[in-house]
Amino acid sequence: GWVGAGGNPNIVHTNGVFSGGGPLNSQSGNQYLDIANSSADFWQNFTFTCSARAYFSGYFSVRENTGSNGRIDIYSVDALNNLTLVASSNQLNMPSTMNVWYYAAGTTILSPGNYRFQISMGDFSNFDNACFSFDDLCINAVDDPTVTLASGITPVVALNVLGIDTLNG
Repeated sequence: GWVGAGGNPNIVHTNGVFSGGGPLNSQSGNQYLDIANSSADFWQNFTFTCSARAYFSGYFSVRENTGSNGRIDIYSVDALNNLTLVASSNQLNMPSTMNVWYYAAGTTILSPGNYRFQISMGDFSNFDNACFSFDDLCINAVDDPTVTLASGITPVVALNVLGIDTLNG
């Protein structure tokens, strides 16, 4: 789920169910973020175990014919939870036209470490369709004598992508 900081009574819909109280009350599930009383930041932290080019995006809109702003940031997070800005999407300064969704996107190179995907939204704005993807995966070689080929040749590598053990699920 998302965590965050911002004024009340910002709205979070989780799995289609209304939840007042703003980003501090967000939960796991499919969420719709709707800022109704001030600006707010929503985020999710994640860990990368190898280097990759990351792409991130999402859509913002305005409510109640009031202009607003929005942006997506990627921060590195150190052991003391200090944040360092790594990359930002384009800054949106949306006009007061309702029912129009504006696209924000960015790209960066991430090294192994801890990161935060953060959505910053101004008053009377919405966010939907967060996307985070990456390529240039690192491939770690590990010996696996349990895997053999039909010819009796034992392969010397198995793939371990992003720290996930593909041999053991």
